[in-house]
Amino acid sequence: MSASDYPLLSVMENEQGNVVLDFQITADGAVTDMKIASSSGFARLDGAAADTAKQRWRYNPVLVDGKPISCRWKIRVVWLLEWTPEQLAEGGPFTIVRMGPSDYPTDILARREEGVTAIWALVDENGKVSQADIAQRSRYPDLDSASVDLVKKRGWRIAPPRLGGKPIRMVTGFVIVWSMSPSQAATH
Repeated sequence: MSASDYPLLSVMENEQGNVVLDFQITADGAVTDMKIASSSGFARLDGAAADTAKQRWRYNPVLVDGKPISCRWKIRVVWLLEWTPEQLAEGGPFTIVRMGPSDYPTDILARREEGVTAIWALVDENGKVSQADIAQRSRYPDLDSASVDLVKKRGWRIAPPRLGGKPIRMVTGFVIVWSMSPSQAATH
């Protein structure tokens, strides 16, 4: 599975885990008769793993006396929210924002904390962020809080989508990268 396979609601809820799929590989290599042998603990992750396997996976069938046969197979799918900022942003509604030393709150700068926090933001019809929540935490709670504050209080304006010509609310995401190295920070 790739970052783009991760269900967005599962990212928002920080759902992680392992699911074991038990399925039939047909003589032509298709995946059928899908069963969840061991749940991740999250129905959304289990369903996404099963759906992806049925829709996209193909196997070289087992050969017996040179002829393809069907067989059962089990595989573990690992859902883990530990990606690079680029992986998080790929295929999803995330914008990468790089923060350098001059952007740090003084106390966090003094502790030299670095990390990446993913934030979900609700953007109202006027393009203003009305709510922000953590989608993926860094190792530092103060960086995570600073990331939420940044998104909520920075005053960013985001062009909302339109439906029938009228602007509507939307959910978007930001990957906030905190780096002590000025060369890793970009204009934001």
